[in-house]
Amino acid sequence: MRKISIYSLAKDHAIDLSDQSWVDETNYAIGIDDQINGFPTCVEARGLIYNADRCTASL
Repeated sequence: MRKISIYSLAKDHAIDLSDQSWVDETNYAIGIDDQINGFPTCVEARGLIYNADRCTASL
């Protein structure tokens, strides 16, 4: 089976959303070939919370 990139399908199957008002208000729009074809519905961030006093005491 031949692997196909989902982005390669956008030109023929996705709607160009470049003319939508929200496009100028975000840095997260995605697309190919100078078109905007989508927007992520979730942007995740991860972090680590730790007790610095406890870590220092362990050294």
